[in-house]
Amino acid sequence: MSDDKEKDYFVPEQLDDDDFEKEKKEAKINKKEKKLKKMQSAISDDEGNQPKQMNKKKTVKIAAIIVLIGLIIFAAIWYVTPHEKKASAPEQAAKDFCAYFNSGNWKKVNDFMDLKGYYILGYVLKESEYTKFDTAYQNFKEDETYTQYTDAMNVLTSIDNETLNSFVNIQIKIKSIEACNKIQGTDSLYKLRVNFDYIYDGQSENLTGVIFVSNVSGQYKMVYGEWMQTILNYYQSVYMFQYNYNH
Repeated sequence: MSDDKEKDYFVPEQLDDDDFEKEKKEAKINKKEKKLKKMQSAISDDEGNQPKQMNKKKTVKIAAIIVLIGLIIFAAIWYVTPHEKKASAPEQAAKDFCAYFNSGNWKKVNDFMDLKGYYILGYVLKESEYTKFDTAYQNFKEDETYTQYTDAMNVLTSIDNETLNSFVNIQIKIKSIEACNKIQGTDSLYKLRVNFDYIYDGQSENLTGVIFVSNVSGQYKMVYGEWMQTILNYYQSVYMFQYNYNH
């Protein structure tokens, strides 16, 4: 019975003290070797990734330089290339007026002319008094002379499109608006100095003239100057031709 019981248990071999110490040292050495190999492996991985990281930084730097050069070239081209600035409201009114005139849209041309303003600048105020334009316009009192003037203007501006287009073969081409200055003391009267061409019968005449634009009536319109005088002269010529022809 005691023999069977002894067979049920395994008793490990007991090492001598020297053998035990030797095995303990070998275990420590193995552990250090494994740790060293692990560190060497990590260093090797970092060295293997380093060229990739350096290449990535180099690529980003080159791309940034290319973008910077592109922006410099774009800015230089934009600076040296002629481009038209956005027109102010008075300047745009002058351009719209020419567009309607050149297309023969006489109703729009008439709408863009402030004939009351034309009368005040042309017959009431001296040029040195243009600073009083707003007050003169708002406080203007009609008299017999003005009534005769408006009657004449109503006749001239009533000439139909077809008749005017058969007589008027001139166009106004703006080359540049050299100046656009508000008249001191006014809220809405502008003096424009314009370089333009009169084009008729295939011929071109270059001129520099002055026009006055104002929105004192609530909309920017021509109130005086080179173009209004030319158009009103055309109206008068057409009217006189019709009158003489019918009589």
